[in-house]
Amino acid sequence: MITLEEKEVWIRRYYPFCESYMKMALADRNKIPQLEIRLDKGSYTDHSIIHIGISELEENDEESLLRSVLFLIGHEVQHVRSTSQRAWMYGMNRGFQVILEEYADKTETKRKVFRKEADYEVYIKELAAKGFHISTNSLQQFVHFIANSLEDGRIERIRCVKRPGFKDYMIAFRGRDWKKNEVEPSFVQNLDDPRTYLLLVLNQILNLATMSIYQKGFTKICPIDSRPQILIHSLMSDIAAGVASANCRGCMECAIAICKKLAVEIIEASKLTPLEELLSEILSFLIEECGSSSFEGTDSRNEETSSGSSGVLFGKSELEGELNSSQEDEKNSINQKNHSTGDSSEKEECMDGLITAAKAASDDEIADAVRDVYIGERLNKKRKEDFIDKEKAVDDDSLPDLEDVNTHYDTQINLNEEARTYPANERMPFELKGQANVLKRKVEKIFHNMQKPILRGRRTGQLDAAMAYKLAMNQMDCFMKKGEVSEFDGCAYFLADNSGSMQGNRQENCCKALAKIEHAFQDVMPLKIVAFNADDCYSVRHQVLKNWSEKVSSNGSYNFLTHCYANGGNKDGYSIRVATEELLHRPERKKILIVLSDGLPSAYEKNDGEKDVNDAVRKARKAGISVISIFFGDDSERSAFVKMYEKNCIITEPEGIDAELVRLMKRFCFR
Repeated sequence: MITLEEKEVWIRRYYPFCESYMKMALADRNKIPQLEIRLDKGSYTDHSIIHIGISELEENDEESLLRSVLFLIGHEVQHVRSTSQRAWMYGMNRGFQVILEEYADKTETKRKVFRKEADYEVYIKELAAKGFHISTNSLQQFVHFIANSLEDGRIERIRCVKRPGFKDYMIAFRGRDWKKNEVEPSFVQNLDDPRTYLLLVLNQILNLATMSIYQKGFTKICPIDSRPQILIHSLMSDIAAGVASANCRGCMECAIAICKKLAVEIIEASKLTPLEELLSEILSFLIEECGSSSFEGTDSRNEETSSGSSGVLFGKSELEGELNSSQEDEKNSINQKNHSTGDSSEKEECMDGLITAAKAASDDEIADAVRDVYIGERLNKKRKEDFIDKEKAVDDDSLPDLEDVNTHYDTQINLNEEARTYPANERMPFELKGQANVLKRKVEKIFHNMQKPILRGRRTGQLDAAMAYKLAMNQMDCFMKKGEVSEFDGCAYFLADNSGSMQGNRQENCCKALAKIEHAFQDVMPLKIVAFNADDCYSVRHQVLKNWSEKVSSNGSYNFLTHCYANGGNKDGYSIRVATEELLHRPERKKILIVLSDGLPSAYEKNDGEKDVNDAVRKARKAGISVISIFFGDDSERSAFVKMYEKNCIITEPEGIDAELVRLMKRFCFR
């Protein structure tokens, strides 16, 4: 087992990696929390700090410790993204009140009326006078535990859907604690003790919410004493609905319902021992990584929604029947609000098999889990099938007949199109990957909205009857718009200058901009990215960064930057004609050619390079191809460059290529 001294060294070694992992997950946030990794116990977040305590993590090697820490960071990151202040505080306050109201209804001979907050404090003092060891703080801590258990289960399932690699961390971490925290045999003899009974019930709530299974050894108690199982069964529907809830407010409502059903057990337990002591005893048995009760998150109207997925990750789910019914209700509700639901049909696997598989993860698999993130909603199945059919109809990566291109020139031009010869395994830096993920999420959201025949929650349009109640609250997002499903049908070709003048900062900015475009758009439309240069006037080289049918998980544009260098001249007119022929052989309706260059063509014997480019651009536009050029060279060549392309010529600094490319692609796809 790793000692505290070794953990201290581990923190210094792995903190930068963990911080980058957190920043990538929150790259779209205006304010990113500060990450703390300390030699204490407990993990929490107040949205300004994410604190991870590793002193209690029992790991045998650095890799296992890294997986556990990445799970805890991912867990707290999802709290930042999905747990809102308004909903959380509502759950804390209302849960505390419901416990007192329910206990008063069932035990007081005269009906107790609670009109204001002071009435609850008065009633607590009355209970204390009767011998109950109870206080406002202790009750709120019980509510916090129940609400946090459900919210933990909800946000972990959101993260498993949106970040598939997180599931392996979750299985290893939760599964290990499930095997370790078995129900003690002494519980069977002590179930008449309200403290033991309540401890057993709270254990099941945490296990069912986070893993969908009972605590290890719980089923052995049921034949001896069925009371705990009967009580837990009455809570099943609320636990299932809370885990599958679309937002934090819905989860809190389910937690409040559980508090109401457990009100008598909670207060009766305080007869024998102060609730503070009982709570301390309970937490010593449970996983101590509950989130903080202080949340300063986004308003619940803007928080992320759950996909409704509560997949079976730990063998057969004890919540299976309840989850299915609650997911169906949730699905109907979400459809009305224009939310999307995820696929909840996970394969049922054996508990030991899952833990063994997760334990065998290597460094590469850890990197893959960080890299292979799923952001946004997937495009609908029909559009993907159409995309595949179109790809099959074309000999994707082969060049078309270039006879017409060659006959334009007096001498034979030799084109050498070079496929990638180096391994594309260099991963994008976390900061660049985070920016690319933000762009990808925006692109997929826009594509998804294009395919919705009915858009709800609009501020103009036809009145949506289901949201008419908002008018009484002066909220105007109660209209809807109807329309036909719009499917995008286009492809893009990028020609990036790779001549000698591109060495240094210009090539780096150009490739990074292309890397973002490649990452964001490669799943929604065919792309080809080529770096062009010329050895002389008769020999042109095209180096393929990404081909039409190719999808490079580690990003072809970024790998080109790390493995290749710029040299030679450039014969822009010839490269534009080749790209035009390729685009004309594509089946898509919309076609765009984007040329990125820092200067004028140079690989020509006579001074007719500018004329050749102008002629090639005119023919491409006449054939229906949108041609756009981005110039980031010296001011002395600006006017001549603009004259070559006549229109749609964008002048920018090298560091501005990024923004211009994004704007161009959005305009091409969505207008």
